[in-house]
Amino acid sequence: MDGFPQNEIRYDFKWNSNNSDYALRAFLRCLLVLLQAQALREGAAIVSIAHAHPSVFTSGLVLKHTNEWDGLGNYSQLTIDHPLMESEAVGRYLQVEQGAPVAANVIALDVGGSTTDIALWSENQMSRQESVRMAAGIVGAFAQTETGAFRRELARIMAGEPLKVRISLDKFEKKDSGFSLMINAALNEAAAKGKLDRLVRGIQNSPEGQKLIAHIMFVFGALLYFVGELGRKAKMQDDAQYHIYFSGKGGQLITWIDNYSQFVREMFAPGMLGPQNTSAQAVNNAKVLCNVSKLPKQEVGRGLLADSKLRAENRNSNQEGLITLDPPTVTVGEDGYNNLKWDDELNKSVVASLPCQVPAYNDLKELKNFVTSFVQSTSTGPAAKLLGLTIAEPRNFRDNLKERLFGSARGRILYDLTNYPDDALLEPLFITEVKVLLETVTGNPHLFS
Repeated sequence: MDGFPQNEIRYDFKWNSNNSDYALRAFLRCLLVLLQAQALREGAAIVSIAHAHPSVFTSGLVLKHTNEWDGLGNYSQLTIDHPLMESEAVGRYLQVEQGAPVAANVIALDVGGSTTDIALWSENQMSRQESVRMAAGIVGAFAQTETGAFRRELARIMAGEPLKVRISLDKFEKKDSGFSLMINAALNEAAAKGKLDRLVRGIQNSPEGQKLIAHIMFVFGALLYFVGELGRKAKMQDDAQYHIYFSGKGGQLITWIDNYSQFVREMFAPGMLGPQNTSAQAVNNAKVLCNVSKLPKQEVGRGLLADSKLRAENRNSNQEGLITLDPPTVTVGEDGYNNLKWDDELNKSVVASLPCQVPAYNDLKELKNFVTSFVQSTSTGPAAKLLGLTIAEPRNFRDNLKERLFGSARGRILYDLTNYPDDALLEPLFITEVKVLLETVTGNPHLFS
């Protein structure tokens, strides 16, 4: 790429914490041999290696990840740069390749299959960084758990013009999570044929597909509302201009929503303004610019290259740009739980100290504000009707929320934090609420299981 150092290979590496140290070291050494062979074939030599780790990594995993790469550097006599978090690498990519204004309020949602990494920058510095387990996987979960009408419609769309691809529902039914795999296969096939936009339009124009779009709007709407909360917590000015970037392959789903720029503003602004300040005029006046990554799945790797470029340009001065200050945190995101406030930080001991009960629905101020916005906003009102969402408290919601938070089985928040701490991702109470709410109003308890 023009402007980037040509004598370095920048590499984005992810690792499953369940793999052994021996397997990790063996893999890294094999990888290095392959990279060296590729470099030699192109007339170059590896002089340094950069790597990134998921922002949601615990401190223990970060240390392990870093030590293994440092060990590889000693083994191969190469320079191993200090790792970046993926959120930071994405910020570098946005700054260098997509022109994100480093002096303004920049918000990035790096949307994967199961997790969304959220990062907020203001005045060149990252002010908030969080990860939530709610992302593009809602598409596969819907396809897997719905009654079958959408799956049949998808097969019909794929078989027609211009795709002409036959899908055997029976074949996918026999596989674990087969229907989730089915929609991924359909999307990949359409993309390979250059017809993904035609498939998406077919989904949008069918009653069965509109139900899926409503699920996507609910999930992305909740994410945007929570991002607004983080902006409020970071004391970003509510009259400022906000640049919101959707990254990752899952971030492309935002384009499935008609007039998504309006949707982004109508969901982000209520979270930024807060329950006491939301009005139609205030929401409409919010200055929110929506941007979608042009190179999904490449942001982290390109961000490592961009970081190298920025460091080279600022070798004799303080490094400028979207830099990281603090490690990721978890924000409560809701009022009403004992003495917790919406902007408090959450940890295992805080969750463990909560009484095993949930507040009354009307005391969940952030959730009520989000629901009201989703039901009444122009862009989301039809989706709310399709989902069966109203402002009134859904039947069984509080019982379902209590079970999700305090139940004694796998998949319950406190139970997993206590018994499976290595696998449990602590999440904002607001995010738990919106998951339970969607499952409750649709009568589908397996959307986020």
